[in-house]
Amino acid sequence: MNLVKPDSVTTTGSITRSTTGTYIDSAGVMQTAAINAVRINHDPATKEFLGVLIENASTNLILYSEQVDNAAWTKLSGATVTANTAVAPNGTTTADTLTISQTKQIYASPVSATAGTYCFSAFFKSTGSSSAYLQLNLDYGGSANVAAVDINFNSKTLSVRFGTPLEYSITEYPNGWLRVALSLTGTSSSTLVGYIVSPSSVDGTVYFWGAQVESGSKPTSYIPTVASQVTRAADIITGSGLVYTTLTESNPEWSSATTYALGAKVVYGIYGTYQSLQSGNLNHTPPITSPFTDAYWVRTGPTNKMAMFDDQISSVSSGTNDIIFAVVASSIDSVALLNITASKTNIAVTDKDTKVLAYHNSQQLSGGESLDWYGYFFYDADTQKTSSIYLDIPPAANSLITIKVSGTGTVSVGTYVNGQIKSLGGTQYGVSAGIIDYSRKETDEFGNTTFTKRNFSKRMNASVSLTNSNLNRVQRILYDLRATPVLWIASTDAQFEEPLIIYGFYRDFSTEISYPTHSICNLQVEGLI
Repeated sequence: MNLVKPDSVTTTGSITRSTTGTYIDSAGVMQTAAINAVRINHDPATKEFLGVLIENASTNLILYSEQVDNAAWTKLSGATVTANTAVAPNGTTTADTLTISQTKQIYASPVSATAGTYCFSAFFKSTGSSSAYLQLNLDYGGSANVAAVDINFNSKTLSVRFGTPLEYSITEYPNGWLRVALSLTGTSSSTLVGYIVSPSSVDGTVYFWGAQVESGSKPTSYIPTVASQVTRAADIITGSGLVYTTLTESNPEWSSATTYALGAKVVYGIYGTYQSLQSGNLNHTPPITSPFTDAYWVRTGPTNKMAMFDDQISSVSSGTNDIIFAVVASSIDSVALLNITASKTNIAVTDKDTKVLAYHNSQQLSGGESLDWYGYFFYDADTQKTSSIYLDIPPAANSLITIKVSGTGTVSVGTYVNGQIKSLGGTQYGVSAGIIDYSRKETDEFGNTTFTKRNFSKRMNASVSLTNSNLNRVQRILYDLRATPVLWIASTDAQFEEPLIIYGFYRDFSTEISYPTHSICNLQVEGLI
């Protein structure tokens, strides 16, 4: 039996950036986000969801990063450039063809820089040649640190041609494009950085686009330049809790300047949806403390954006086709989505401090998992999972968790939970599970029966085996969880997940110290509605 005590998500924040920034969309195409627009990133090769992209500030030191035909790039005799001959990774016809005779070079204008580590990255695509190479020079104090990597277009791999790069990498993009990067470190304060693009050791041509040199050992998102160096500002997360969402509200935000009629509905911040109790309702603030009603307003429920974060399974946050939201959390290793109407969930977790993507995964919700041939053909294809749980997230002090819930038409989430998983012990066979149905059946005097379908809550009675050495620990955990909503996971086996995963509280527990080495804890768990 495992449990996850949820961290409360009751506040909202924001993600801002004072410049534009590039990212990869779900089709693998590079796009440019406007100032302060959140970047939802994807793997360019697999199209996998990678969540909100956050980065530190970075400056592209190369000029005319997409225009190798410009005079800022030196072309030695035997090396020529034909501009705008191919479709680049951003979907525009701005990639150039480099034709380079053996041992000739094309290189960017050298730039003075301080001591440190620099990364050179660029996009290459074969025109039929099997290879090319990328070289980076760091000249400092009269000596040079030089390295080059060979690009094998057939195997999509790199090998070191000469020198010792600090790091080097290759990333696949659609339509045969490869982003190649290598980095070096200069130790002198008078470091001079030179950037060289060279061919293989034989004559040939290659498509080239998007050159970037920046401080650091790894390439960041591409920063286009023209006549001057360009800086992409840092992504800044302000506040905590819910920091980004694509969810919208059907009711307007309350305004002190608006006169509301009787029955008018508004949302007030994150506090909820309210209904006016009077006509001519002007400049009366909706109440935000219990009982959430006064002479002018009554709270009717949560806002659409915050419904998934309350303690009610049945109150849902809903959108059309996709819901994407991001939450800042501390020291979590588990995330759960409950009462879902969707076909798939995706999750991406980024370390908020280092801005490194630490985890991403997905789960298919439609179709179920077939346990036999009969189920495959006659049952499971029509089933729909209502929960999605991720229990293997690497813990970090501060995490940015991005969730995507997708489907066709209306998709919804009843409850979002993040927290740390705790184990009580092993769930024993003999668990009883069911529901309490709050629907009503009424029969009138003529024998006509009508049904009113209402919500239900789950129930579970389970026995947990634990070692006696863990008895005090489990008892203290249960003491602390009195009247506290918790995600109870009696089993993660696919055939048991629907009845044996409950979000609720325990009504009662008792412990039998049965044997010299282990005891049995009996739990009665009641799900929330």
